[in-house]
Amino acid sequence: MAEEARHRLAARNLVVGETDFLDLRVPAPWRITRAVVTPEVRTTIRVGSRTWVVSGETRHVVFDRDRRVGLDLVVRAFYKTSRLPSRALEVVKSGHAVCNGHGADYRIVRRRRGFLVRGEERALQVAFGCPPTGRGLLIEVSGSCSVDDLRGFLRALEDVECH
Repeated sequence: MAEEARHRLAARNLVVGETDFLDLRVPAPWRITRAVVTPEVRTTIRVGSRTWVVSGETRHVVFDRDRRVGLDLVVRAFYKTSRLPSRALEVVKSGHAVCNGHGADYRIVRRRRGFLVRGEERALQVAFGCPPTGRGLLIEVSGSCSVDDLRGFLRALEDVECH
């Protein structure tokens, strides 16, 4: 079985340098690549040797090359707090988890997808606060995948690096 890979999700700028959203481990054989959309960074904070995004959004694609499956990964940072989105067709599972020592709320939902491409998808939504950086984070993994795939991502979020 392949090893789990750690990915640094950051915005890069020639003037400002790198600004981190988080470091994320994804379960094997998944990998992460940047989506076409440029990360949006509104505010940042310096903690130790790293600069963290306090308010902004980044989008990536999580893919399993062998199964030819690609999922959307969206990370949103908010000042102080974050909460789970309220819209869903069905809540498949919900509960509490721990992300890097912080209490988190999560849910796996079935929801409508897209504006031009219609259909339904499953999504894992995880929201938690990170007091050392003074921000809240919402992490969403969504697409055509199994609930077991999403549970694997939830387990991987236990050691997400957010500060």
